[in-house]
Amino acid sequence: MATLEPEDTSTPTDVTLTPPTRPSPSQNMLGSLWSQALQNYERRTGLDPRVHALTRDMAGCGSLEEILEQFDAKMKEFKRFRAGDPKWEKLRNRYLKPAVKVILVLNEALKEVSESFPGGNIIFVAFGALLTATNGVSKRYDALTDLFEEISLFIDNARIQGSNPRNWGSASRNIAVAIFVHLLDVFALALKLMKVAFGGTVFARLAHYGKSLAGEADMQDALARLRRLSELQSRALITETRVDTAENLAVTNTLLGNLVAMELAYSSYFKDIVGLLQDEHRRAAEERARAEQERQRAEAERKKADEERDRAAQERANAMLNRLERLDIADLSAQDRPGCLNETRVELLASLSAWSRDPSAHPIYWLNGMAGTGKSAIARSFGRQLDHDGILGGSFFCSREGAVDLTDAKRILPTLAAAWAGRDDIYKGALIETLRKYSDKARPSAWKLKDQVRYLLIEPFSLVADYGPPRFVLLVDGLDETSGETISELLSAVNTVSYHVPVKVFLASRPEFHIQRSLDYVRCVMRLQDIDEAAVRDDIRHYISYRMRKIVESFASTHLPETWPAEADMQLLADHAGSLFIYAFTATEYIAGGNPIKRMNDVLNVGHESMGQANPLDNLYRMYAFILSLVRGTEDETCLTWRILSTMYVVRENMDMCTLGRLLGTEVYELRIALRHLHAVIHVPERDDAGLPSTFHASFQDFLFKSNRVPKSVSVSKETGNLSLFSGCIAIMSSDDLHFNMSEA
Repeated sequence: MATLEPEDTSTPTDVTLTPPTRPSPSQNMLGSLWSQALQNYERRTGLDPRVHALTRDMAGCGSLEEILEQFDAKMKEFKRFRAGDPKWEKLRNRYLKPAVKVILVLNEALKEVSESFPGGNIIFVAFGALLTATNGVSKRYDALTDLFEEISLFIDNARIQGSNPRNWGSASRNIAVAIFVHLLDVFALALKLMKVAFGGTVFARLAHYGKSLAGEADMQDALARLRRLSELQSRALITETRVDTAENLAVTNTLLGNLVAMELAYSSYFKDIVGLLQDEHRRAAEERARAEQERQRAEAERKKADEERDRAAQERANAMLNRLERLDIADLSAQDRPGCLNETRVELLASLSAWSRDPSAHPIYWLNGMAGTGKSAIARSFGRQLDHDGILGGSFFCSREGAVDLTDAKRILPTLAAAWAGRDDIYKGALIETLRKYSDKARPSAWKLKDQVRYLLIEPFSLVADYGPPRFVLLVDGLDETSGETISELLSAVNTVSYHVPVKVFLASRPEFHIQRSLDYVRCVMRLQDIDEAAVRDDIRHYISYRMRKIVESFASTHLPETWPAEADMQLLADHAGSLFIYAFTATEYIAGGNPIKRMNDVLNVGHESMGQANPLDNLYRMYAFILSLVRGTEDETCLTWRILSTMYVVRENMDMCTLGRLLGTEVYELRIALRHLHAVIHVPERDDAGLPSTFHASFQDFLFKSNRVPKSVSVSKETGNLSLFSGCIAIMSSDDLHFNMSEA
């Protein structure tokens, strides 16, 4: 039968407590603290836990289950113990088991402090002594249950903090030793009270002994110190994860203040602990600060290296893309002319938008119509809508009115590829890889069109897996204004693209025979001449009404008659225009350039003379002839005007107004005066270095050089243009301005 007295007062032969060979100062201090705690326990209980019978039994136990088996075995020695007692099961499983688990964690954390602190085993012996005091009586378990409920918060907190004890710092381990000391103190008080309570008639008088045990003043003080230590350990763990030295010192000072405020019997030892902690925290904080600085320095160097690598990669990528020689003046963003007026071409633009978003639609859409029907305006409006929606891959506006490059079919695909790469990272990466592969070849603009298709479109997409349905639309306007010999090759190449590349292509041109023959396979075709004539006329009428309002506003200070323009006159002007938007544009440009009332009458009279003509362009050509007839001046002045028009047609290199004036042997201001009557058909750049004068519409060049409708007084020809340029070049070469090393190289 178990008793409350020590079962063995001699030191067991198989249990030795050997101090560490070379203890550190903090270990010596904590060893003294632990030794004092053992003496205090023995004084209060009459038991020396170092030589208790359970000490030998616990010496070989290393796991939770082994320790609990020892407790079970000890309880089974009592005659009054009943296996399966619900109170015992509650005490064992709900309280005792979690407490043992936590003590094992704390004990593990203290292994690195010193092997001279067998704290866990000593605490387990104290547990066993408390269990022995119950003598196996079921009613007495309530006392221990109440006690463990009081320390349950500490147990739970320690369980969370001890989830990774190997990462504890010295502060956490030192406070853990103090926790062992106070646990031993709590259990010593409990055992002392239990001996008194269960020793005679006192127990009979304590119906609620458990509450009295926990409520005893000394016990409350001990439990309060235990809770405070638990809080201090939480703060210590926080400081050990921080780098900021000021924060470490602040929290350490808080620990010191709390420890001093506890006024424990061991306060002098705790002050020494905190002093050591302060030094250790300072060193740890300095090391962490140095490590953080080193990490930041390494991170900065890594970031700099990454930026340099990315910059070098970007430069290599840009070098590859620059080989495409993108022609910026052909892009939609370079088009300063307006698109369709609001509330015009509504149904047509809606059908184009629907096509662009329909993954099942044919990938090529051809918009065709004769000169002046508004194809380019439609292309600009559609392109701007695509750009707004984020699906415009690239654009190319061909033109005979500007730089010669705008008529070169070999510039189209490289320009579209460069623009598309700027909008689609997937295509960009594949294109750059392909260009790098063929970097030893000439620039893509010199390749054959079939090679452009192969290397710029088909091969890059062979490197892309599962691109999905077409995401972008490529737009080309004015195909008929490129070289007729290469346009058929280009359209054949476009047909190949539609079968191998996930992209849609929008084309706009006149319905010329060689183009029509090359696009016979296209199922999405819109012929502007097939659109309901009434709808087209309504749009033109709406456009004329808008332009006339703007003209009236521009002449507001001259107080034009309120009844001008008459609705009948605007309707008549729309009738003269027929289906040609360019007629409406040219007529209103002319009207806006002088006395609007007189000029309106001039336009209506010219239109009246051509009523009933079978060719829709006759009205337009009459308008062009009328505008040319307005050129006035001396013979030299009119001759200069015809020379300018002739030169504009034959020039093949980009040049500005200054260069043109030099070649024609005249000043720039004289060029501007010579063209002042032609503002309705000729665009004159505002700046002298901003390019050549150009026609608003290709139909004006057709009129001058192909129609045989030019008035006899107008002396415009390709021969005149070529002769003017030749003469200008000879004059410059014969001048003093030409000398050796002009470039000063």
